[in-house]
Amino acid sequence: KFDTSKFNSTDMARAHMITYETLIDDEETQILGVTHIGDVTDGSPSMITMWSINEFATLLKWGEQSFPMRHKEIHVLNMPTVYKYVYNFMLSRISEKIRDRVRVTDPQEGPHKAIDPCLLPCEYGGVMPMSKMVELWKKELDEKRERLLSFDRMNLLSDQGIICRRSKVNDSGEIENMSGSFRKLEVD
Repeated sequence: KFDTSKFNSTDMARAHMITYETLIDDEETQILGVTHIGDVTDGSPSMITMWSINEFATLLKWGEQSFPMRHKEIHVLNMPTVYKYVYNFMLSRISEKIRDRVRVTDPQEGPHKAIDPCLLPCEYGGVMPMSKMVELWKKELDEKRERLLSFDRMNLLSDQGIICRRSKVNDSGEIENMSGSFRKLEVD
């Protein structure tokens, strides 16, 4: 349903970030992770061409490695043939662990075979109309509006410890970067 005549790749990325930032604010989601479902029935070639190859590759890398979100499963529904090239490129850019979690779901089978129907809209074999889910999601976003906007007011005080494409080597020959990851972070 993304209208490429009105919106660009930056708008799409912002919509996803607002969604993900809202989701990871929930402790249960932090623990259990997220199952993604994307229906690309109405996907057009203009959706593919609005991203440069470098932008898309960077987005995939950041989505997997830089955002503290647990990706449990990724289901792609109704993939047009033209999207298979993008899909193959995407698979070449993500880790094997995430690659094993991506499923192109047969439209006849539907996501309800792999996902509890109480979590799906009735249009996909679930119990609640998608329009109701959308309204509930808009309400949740509205309730978290100030928190989301507060992220725009954040300032990075130091970039020390941020892993860059080219890590720095100090005078003693050690690589200066942040060790570990969010997945291994222990919090009391």
